[in-house]
Amino acid sequence: MNITKIKKEDCCGCSACMSVCPNHSISMVPDSEGFLYPKVDVGTCVDCMLCHKVCIEKKEKVNSTLYSFAAKNSDPEVLKKSSSGGLSHAICREIIEQNGVVYGVALSSDSQVLIERADSIEKCELFYGSKYVQANPNNTLEMVKKDLIEGKKVLYIATSCYIAGLLSYLKYKNVMIDNLYTVDLICHGVPSPLIFSDYVRWINEKRTVSKFYFRTKKKPWGYGSRNFGCTIKYVDGKEEVDTIRTRVFLNLFFSNNCLRPHCHHCEYAGIDKPADLTVADYWGCIEQEPEFYDKLGVSAVLVHTDKGLELIRNAQELEYKDTPIEKIKMKQGNLNHPSPIANSREQFWNEYMKNGFLYIAKKYGGLNIKGIIINSKLYATYAKLKTGRSL
Repeated sequence: MNITKIKKEDCCGCSACMSVCPNHSISMVPDSEGFLYPKVDVGTCVDCMLCHKVCIEKKEKVNSTLYSFAAKNSDPEVLKKSSSGGLSHAICREIIEQNGVVYGVALSSDSQVLIERADSIEKCELFYGSKYVQANPNNTLEMVKKDLIEGKKVLYIATSCYIAGLLSYLKYKNVMIDNLYTVDLICHGVPSPLIFSDYVRWINEKRTVSKFYFRTKKKPWGYGSRNFGCTIKYVDGKEEVDTIRTRVFLNLFFSNNCLRPHCHHCEYAGIDKPADLTVADYWGCIEQEPEFYDKLGVSAVLVHTDKGLELIRNAQELEYKDTPIEKIKMKQGNLNHPSPIANSREQFWNEYMKNGFLYIAKKYGGLNIKGIIINSKLYATYAKLKTGRSL
């Protein structure tokens, strides 16, 4: 029995099975929802079962939390460009300055979300900022193996399931991981690349997109998704910030209708993680750690290993302080449980397949009268008066 028999809710798409296959009989192919799943060439498959072993093994790799910190970059310019506290920039610089390499999630010029390799701090800038789409890992697991064998220090930043897949792959390839540092995220779940591709195609119909930013700090940081400041930059130099058009995909993401099926059963939705470090926004920092709060952003950090603590302590541009994990958990639901499956998920996909993107954008993505009202300046003024906070 080959890996294609695995149930969709059990597959995270990490590509460990493809990378470990000795005959290169496995490829990752998108299904009707746009998520990558393994496909086996039965003509070359020798039933070695390594694909199953590497998949099953990854579910066992978790570390408890040793320390928890609030952290922020000491450079305000870095903070402005980062999604939260600029921690990634600090630890990327630490690895690069030791002639190491960094793997992270980048948004390509044609709006594909990919895991890529960087060997300079300038290239690492591709990884800064959130990308709320499942990334294609391509052949990066094999690239990491090569870098480690050559003696390089390697930093790999990805979702917990991808980190677990990488570690399992390296185990079965008998690769030493002393020089490997891993960072995962407190993850809500990964949306469909197909839906994102349709979204970008839709906004391109009006004006050609130069760059899409899932989050910016054009609105005050620290108040959750309402202040994400989604931004579209166009090739003609014009810019659109936090309009209904910029927020449609984000609304679809938070509806939980277009997350990968595996995300609703995620075994890493808790404080035990496979990585050396876990990072996220420190939502609620202004209440929990007011003396450390910064309006430009603060990161929450969970340290799971001595290597993770080494990364934090050696990152020269990083400021950090102890904070109880209970404070971080208060506004990070995915440290307690996976994102629940939406009751409308099956209906959402049936309607998408039948009626296309614009239909679901209107029905589930806020591209309607209610959405326009919520995104209006008048509503923002009302909300500010009611809550005392800017939206």
